[in-house]
Amino acid sequence: MSGRNLPLEQFKTEQSRKFNKYDYAGTKALFSCGVDPLTKQRRCMMYRIPQDLSKQYVQEAIALNLLETYD
Repeated sequence: MSGRNLPLEQFKTEQSRKFNKYDYAGTKALFSCGVDPLTKQRRCMMYRIPQDLSKQYVQEAIALNLLETYD
């Protein structure tokens, strides 16, 4: 099933109306590892990517803490 390719602002608006901001259909996961700038420790994260968010906005959504994460 493909998503609706929402722009970031529309995704943010729709999520802000929900009780749980992580209540979205996620079809993909993104794994990222790096060094935490505060602790200088290696840290790996998994982000659940919403199927309705346009791919071009995923990085910005991560930076704005809009996506569900697991570490």
